[in-house]
Amino acid sequence: MSHLLNHFRTWSQSKKRIAIRQLSARHRQAMTQHLLALAPEDRYLRFGYAATDEHISAHVETLNFQHVTAFGVFNRSLKLVGLAQISFTFDRQCQRCAEFGVSVLPECRGRSLGRALFERAATHARNEGVARFLVHALTQNRPMLHIAKSAGASVHSEGDESQVIIVLPPADFDSQVGEVWHNGLAKAGYKLQKIWRRMRSTKPSPEA
Repeated sequence: MSHLLNHFRTWSQSKKRIAIRQLSARHRQAMTQHLLALAPEDRYLRFGYAATDEHISAHVETLNFQHVTAFGVFNRSLKLVGLAQISFTFDRQCQRCAEFGVSVLPECRGRSLGRALFERAATHARNEGVARFLVHALTQNRPMLHIAKSAGASVHSEGDESQVIIVLPPADFDSQVGEVWHNGLAKAGYKLQKIWRRMRSTKPSPEA
């Protein structure tokens, strides 16, 4: 088991890939814990307002996973350290679009988790037939705006708010197979880590 887990870790690190798993309703607790761990200023950047604990709990509890897709990065302790969300909607021209939001815990910043989550979410939106990828961010949210600009986005700023628009190319074979492959590897890595942690916790202590 440890050999399989080490092989997965080596693959992720050697390719500089970040295992990103698509989340579901059964991950609500982990999502809530992640968002509650954000400092007040980080909550403000993520939601655009001073989100209280009650706001966050209600936000996660009422997510409709038929219209929202979430992605997460878990650390070795199976703690959700990076979380992205895309909400599917329609713009003024009645074109299907997706709005993106992301948060990363402070201890894991500077590792390109935000960028990886952005790219993962954009690929998923592309495969879902979305042509326009949107981000509504506060102008002071420089990391988010930097990620978007690096992806070729057009940024329209007005006062304290900025709107980011990315026109996504149509889905192709590579994007569709790549998403399935990536999600499968992330799920496998999570399950291996979970089994390994369970085995270690039940391992008998050596006799004194």
